[in-house]
Amino acid sequence: MKHRITITILLLAIIIITMPLAIIFFNAEALIIYSVSTAVITGYVLLYLFAGLPKLLIYGIYGLIILGFLILLPDYSVSISIIGAILFILNPLAAWEARLHEKLPAEDTLPLRITLRKRYWPFYAYRKEMTNYYYLPQAKKLFTNKWYLYSRKIFTFFLIGLGLFLMINELSNVVVSLMDYNLISIIIFYVVIATFILTFTLYKKGYSAMFRLALSLLFIPILTFIILADLNIILQIILSATTVTLGISYIIYDIFTNLNKVVYSSYHYYDPDTKEEVFANALYEPLVYNEPYNLVGIYIVKISLSKFHKLLKGLLFSANCRKFIITAYTHDGEYLKLYTEFQEKDSKKAYRLVKYLEKLFEAPVLYDIAADKLKKIYETKFFHRTEYIVARAISLAELLLELSVETQIVISMIYTFSKISDIENFQKDKRYTVTRLPDLDTDDQYCVRVSVKSVNYKYQIEQNVRDMLLAASLYDGSYIRIVIYY
Repeated sequence: MKHRITITILLLAIIIITMPLAIIFFNAEALIIYSVSTAVITGYVLLYLFAGLPKLLIYGIYGLIILGFLILLPDYSVSISIIGAILFILNPLAAWEARLHEKLPAEDTLPLRITLRKRYWPFYAYRKEMTNYYYLPQAKKLFTNKWYLYSRKIFTFFLIGLGLFLMINELSNVVVSLMDYNLISIIIFYVVIATFILTFTLYKKGYSAMFRLALSLLFIPILTFIILADLNIILQIILSATTVTLGISYIIYDIFTNLNKVVYSSYHYYDPDTKEEVFANALYEPLVYNEPYNLVGIYIVKISLSKFHKLLKGLLFSANCRKFIITAYTHDGEYLKLYTEFQEKDSKKAYRLVKYLEKLFEAPVLYDIAADKLKKIYETKFFHRTEYIVARAISLAELLLELSVETQIVISMIYTFSKISDIENFQKDKRYTVTRLPDLDTDDQYCVRVSVKSVNYKYQIEQNVRDMLLAASLYDGSYIRIVIYY
């Protein structure tokens, strides 16, 4: 992966260095050729960086084919652009691309994943989980509403095709008619970029997010037209100032709206040992064992559960702004305990939260703040408790039902054992399929997957999970995680 980043930086640096030289020494015609070539090369360099070498080779072949036809048949540029767009969409060399993925090293094929958030990456990963859950109603339509699924696919392909057509056609126009490169061409390239961004947004989040983004992208072309229009200078200033103000206001509003897109999905159960009603954060579950967020804050307040639920959305919004995670909350009928995790160096935020909670709940707040790098607090209070595991299994199974998935499911648990003999004895229990996972072994622990088929009924899932936990405990198995398959 490092050499991909190095090559990309080197090529982009060469492009940046040559830009002023091209402006100084090239005539108008040569400068246009340079600009078009630079734009295309930059696109392919970024494709190589983010998608890998196989995608670069395949799309490079398509680009050379289209370029050859545009040079040989300039009078048919529109038809060639349409065919070229279809070529990129259908990707007829997909099988060859797949073989390249198999033969080339992983560092040349894996998509690039970088983060600039450093020590706050668990919070942003959690935010992503929350955003995905927020858009889950639209995602469900992809499984339950065929018309919605087909409309999303058709419109996505239409936007991709439109963007590719405009890009190829405009590049061909520049190549064929060099001196006709004007403002309209620049606007078309802006439309191309905007189209690809909107397509990605539609693919990831659906129509509503795409339309909101489309509105924000309109301000730049509107401002451009106002500046270049043949209008009175005072009117131009007024309209430009109004457009800029509206654009900035909309961006601020959109940022505020995104921060306020909060949701709390919980594994809800009653813990008979602690005599508490528990709401463990299901969206936090994949991130339990992250390293940077190990400062645990437990806040206790006397408040009714109904009143807390009314204030929960505001608290989640505050958590988004302050970059901490609400991992769970419990209620014993009188007192509420709020469990949170902060980045290890954010102790001041953890203590300042006390004043915010006292103001929000209008009641005194007791607190306990401590470092927990091994995540023992969350493990013992929630993660490894039987009721939590049962609640997680039922929640995942209900989600499959909501997505109209078949009622036949597979309950699968990951365990570690200290002795191979214990695993061999456990394998004699014919109720379960016990599979070794040697890649996950440690020096003194052996990892296995324990699976059983089940009908997607709540009572049967609960019974199966409890039986699996009991059976594994008889052979000193240590529970790690549970997942549900269909």
